[in-house]
Amino acid sequence: MAQPHLDDEEQKVVPLAAVTFTQQEWDEMGKHGVAWIPRNKRGVAFGMMLEPLDAADRTYMLRHVPAPVRLLYPVLIGRPWKKYAATLRFGT
Repeated sequence: MAQPHLDDEEQKVVPLAAVTFTQQEWDEMGKHGVAWIPRNKRGVAFGMMLEPLDAADRTYMLRHVPAPVRLLYPVLIGRPWKKYAATLRFGT
């Protein structure tokens, strides 16, 4: 499924951000964004980000999360996301 707004973001915004923001600023943006997600919904939010990725990109993302999160992925992310996704898709 084509997602033109994401294509534009990756082709235009990310390269500009890469030469504009310092790593510290980039990290702070990420922390700021995560801070707005309620703690009990972060697994679902991460599941939403992972779902549309292909296997290589999903593996890359999971390789860069803290080890405890990676180990507890099925409980912290996988299970909550699957339950939420089923509710969205099938109303159950």
